[in-house]
Amino acid sequence: MPILESTDKIAPRSILRHRPIEDTAMSASNNSDASANLFPSSVPRASRPSGEVTKMGTMVAEWRQEDRKAASGLDHQVAKTPTPRISYGELRPKQVTRVHRVFVPQKAHHLRSERSFWLYLLLGMTATLLLWMMLSAVGGWFSVWLDDLHYGRPRTFQVDARVGHNNDQTGTPSHFIAINLHQRIEVIELPAGDAAKARSFVGPELYHTNDELVPVELRFVDLNKDHKLDMIVIYQQQRLVYLNDQQDFRLVRPDEQTAIAQALRQSGL
Repeated sequence: MPILESTDKIAPRSILRHRPIEDTAMSASNNSDASANLFPSSVPRASRPSGEVTKMGTMVAEWRQEDRKAASGLDHQVAKTPTPRISYGELRPKQVTRVHRVFVPQKAHHLRSERSFWLYLLLGMTATLLLWMMLSAVGGWFSVWLDDLHYGRPRTFQVDARVGHNNDQTGTPSHFIAINLHQRIEVIELPAGDAAKARSFVGPELYHTNDELVPVELRFVDLNKDHKLDMIVIYQQQRLVYLNDQQDFRLVRPDEQTAIAQALRQSGL
């Protein structure tokens, strides 16, 4: 039969601290104090002697008193501090602009791109048309300005040539004046510079708007190979030929038109 052997050894002290039980006898005014729950003065701890517990209770009481003083001082300081006033404008929230990314379906994006393409194309064509009209107007004005410098108003062209009239081969050459007077082309010849023997050749009449500003020029070339200079009236890219018939000029006959046209192409006129 086994016998229990008694020993006088002392049991080792626990390493874990004793968790205190909440004191139900504490006053309701001190329930908010966290230190009262953690360190109650009336409950002794098993791991500490009674004197140490008493000392700890005294320390806890001092802590409570200091906390009350600090709390009362803070309340007094808060009471003395004036409440700041905030205007209504400061309470309004600031306007904030937010950009949200919107999902656009692929088909809608394609339609929008197509509309943008046609819009840009229309704007480009309109701008090109306006630019062309502006350049045309400026070009026309510049061309008229140059003609005013060269031919004046009415448009007048003058040149000297030895065509064999009134013995101008040896003396003074004949003087020719081509003029566009009120949309009617006229050529005046002064044989050998003699105004008393002046003769005029009435040319075609122009009917379009502003045709009174069309310049007229004269060229003298031997077109029928008779060793006499023939007179060519140039206006609006047209060629009017007067053949030299001894002492006068005459228009081309119908049977001579083919040969004269070929001679004009060969001469570069």
